[in-house]
Amino acid sequence: MVSKGKAVLIAAFAGLGGLMLFFYLYADSYQPQLEQITVNVQTIKVLSVDKINNRANLEIDYVLYNPTTITSTISTINYDLYANGQDVGQGHYDVEDIPMAGRPALFQTAT
Repeated sequence: MVSKGKAVLIAAFAGLGGLMLFFYLYADSYQPQLEQITVNVQTIKVLSVDKINNRANLEIDYVLYNPTTITSTISTINYDLYANGQDVGQGHYDVEDIPMAGRPALFQTAT
């Protein structure tokens, strides 16, 4: 026979395991809908060119389209930039240091 203390510990760990499984399955259930969000480049402007170091500063405007009914936020966008099949650089947009409540939201059919 199992003592009361061991039964409580077993029940606590079983409950914790069940809760972790629930969160995993719940978070994964929206994945197909979130994959419908698209990112498209709108404009690319050359801000400056450094011919000595062979570098350029670019301003890239992109549009995010959310056709789903789920409101989401994006904390990071990493991208590689290609021109005529040649890799010309990479960049990122990052708001990870902003609390979740202050991040830009992607509402349904919003850009």
